[in-house]
Amino acid sequence: MEPQIELRGVAYEDGSRTILENINVHIHQGQFLALLGPNGSGKTTLLKILLGALAPSRGTVIAAGADAGARRALPFGYVPQIDRVDWDFPVTVEQVVWMGLRRRQAGWPWPTRRERRRIQDVLAQLDMPDLSHKPIGALSGGQQQRVFIARALVAEPAVLVLDEPTSDMDVYGTEATLHLLARLNQAGQTIVMSTHDVNAAAAHLPWVICVNRTIVAQGPPSEVYRKDILDRTYRSDLVVTRRNGQVFVYETPHAHTLADVIPDPVSGHAPFDAEQP
Repeated sequence: MEPQIELRGVAYEDGSRTILENINVHIHQGQFLALLGPNGSGKTTLLKILLGALAPSRGTVIAAGADAGARRALPFGYVPQIDRVDWDFPVTVEQVVWMGLRRRQAGWPWPTRRERRRIQDVLAQLDMPDLSHKPIGALSGGQQQRVFIARALVAEPAVLVLDEPTSDMDVYGTEATLHLLARLNQAGQTIVMSTHDVNAAAAHLPWVICVNRTIVAQGPPSEVYRKDILDRTYRSDLVVTRRNGQVFVYETPHAHTLADVIPDPVSGHAPFDAEQP
């Protein structure tokens, strides 16, 4: 099957600094994948290249069978990190979603009846049918994220691209958002997202790509989540365990907290004893 998007030998340089090099990736229609890597590893730059917001310094991007010059023939929907949004801006849910239909048109007319029907259909798909006229700033973090997903989906993109969609979310919000994305993917939507949450990605995503300037590894979490691969990706000393078919990743414990190195000044003992009930 021909890939929906293909990156061949892609590199990106910012002045004398190499951010990405030798990136080779195939993304197929209906795939759901995450880019994993530390801050500064090139994940956001890679997303911007996929979106066409940045041109690679070297290499080729193929989308829908066309080279980089015709990449816009493949429509993308983009969901930014919600912590970069001005929540005090006086705009309603309907108006935010409507931006996904009107972003390339001049002026700011009222939505047509047809556009309102489309907006309502998308909000209902995301379990928010009654929030159209609510101010965006009055919503919970999870609801705000869904509104920006709705804005990206309203124009029926071929590929949905999300930058850290669960950043600053609690466990419930993360689970709800990833379940929603899985439901969209099951309906046929191609989804590419970046994330720092390696454990959530292992639990919810069928394919991951480990990035640190280049592609360290890619594949299903059951194969990619190995200590040697994750240590190279994060340049850290990580522990990888498996239990009941699930993979868990955490840092190797370090004895460098105050309680670890300085005993209680009164008793001469550590503040607590883990052996005691």
